[in-house]
Amino acid sequence: GLEDLSSKVQYLEGVLHAMEETNAAQRDTMMDVINASKQIVTAQVKSMQKILELKDQVKKLSDKMERMEEGTKRRIFSLHISSSEDEMEDDINDKGDESGGNKDSHD
Repeated sequence: GLEDLSSKVQYLEGVLHAMEETNAAQRDTMMDVINASKQIVTAQVKSMQKILELKDQVKKLSDKMERMEEGTKRRIFSLHISSSEDEMEDDINDKGDESGGNKDSHD
C-alpha cells in the first residue's frame, strides 16, 4: 500500500506540475492576447485621429477650392458684364453695320 500511495503522490505531483505549466502557458498567452489587443486599440485610436486630421484637411481644401471657384465665377461674371457693355456700345455705335461690331469706332 505504501508503494501505491507513493506512486499516487508522484502522479499527483506530476499532474500538478503539468497544470502549473499549462496555467503559466495560458497566462502568457492571455497576456499576449491582451497586449496585442491594446496595440490594436492604440493603432485604431491613432488611425482615427489621423483620419479626422485628414478629413479636416480635406474640408479646409474643399472650402478653399469653393472660395477660389466663387472668385473665378465673380471674375468671369464681371468680365462678361463689361464685355456685354462693350458689345452694347459697339452695337449702338455700329447701327446698320453687318460686320458684327468689330470696328474700333469708340468715341
